[in-house]
Amino acid sequence: MLTSCLSLILPCGVRLCVQNLRLKAVLGKPGVYPWSMHASYQSLCYQAAANYWQAKGALAEDDYGAEIAHLERARAVLAQARTREVGLLRNLADNRSRLDGALATRLAAAHKVSCHRADGWARAENPSPFEWSLIVTAATAIVVLLSSTLHSPLPN
Repeated sequence: MLTSCLSLILPCGVRLCVQNLRLKAVLGKPGVYPWSMHASYQSLCYQAAANYWQAKGALAEDDYGAEIAHLERARAVLAQARTREVGLLRNLADNRSRLDGALATRLAAAHKVSCHRADGWARAENPSPFEWSLIVTAATAIVVLLSSTLHSPLPN
């Protein structure tokens, strides 16, 4: 009975010792890992990832304003997470930086598309002389039509 209890306890103790050695190797000191900071950091990274995927959904619907807003929000949340990564496992910072890179790439592309569309709108707001003549002709026709209906007598 004692042997079976030791065989159950020993691997658990060895596992704890190995975990403590890992913490010492990662953090440079033995002790307790800052789990509350870890959880807070992970929460921020998941919020940023959620905003990234919401931006992907907005992209699928050609809603570039919403896409850019979600990407900017994700970037702000990741910046907040970056301030909390001191003392945490190194691979967390690696994962955050990969998401940060994906955000930067997509944000640059979204801004480029948005600027291209805005440039197209600017061209539409500055019509050519031919387009002006069409606009003036259409406006004149509308004015004539409205004035003739306003001055006609009402039916009995």
